[in-house]
Amino acid sequence: MPEAYREVFIRAIRDAGLVADEQQVTRETFESARSRRHGSVVYFVEREGFIKIGTTRDLRGRLAALEQGGVLMPDGVPPGPVTLLATTLGDRDVESGYHTRFRRQRVKGEWFRPSKALRHLIEDLQRAEQQGRPDVLDEALAAMA
Repeated sequence: MPEAYREVFIRAIRDAGLVADEQQVTRETFESARSRRHGSVVYFVEREGFIKIGTTRDLRGRLAALEQGGVLMPDGVPPGPVTLLATTLGDRDVESGYHTRFRRQRVKGEWFRPSKALRHLIEDLQRAEQQGRPDVLDEALAAMA
């Protein structure tokens, strides 16, 4: 793999929260990321000031389930409309990386208090979507294919 591509890929893997900065990016990490390329998405939704970070293969169905109360909610928050903030390609490993990254803001289950860093991540994902760009991980994987 050309060194320039390797650096972009490693940066994308770390930014996606798949590995910590001190961890080595392995071939298994690369293959796992490649297999996710056309699979599920990680989504960010907001309800009454809390942000849920989840993953699904059926975003429309998942949003409907969230609004009908089919998931664990923060204490005192009733089921109801959610606002979809952003999505990015990824599976449970990517979702878990975000959960770990924002663990100090965790309220309950997959719900988090919005922090400056979490809002910044969501803004970056929104900006990439508005500009019609694929997410960073997908871009890096495409360059390596």
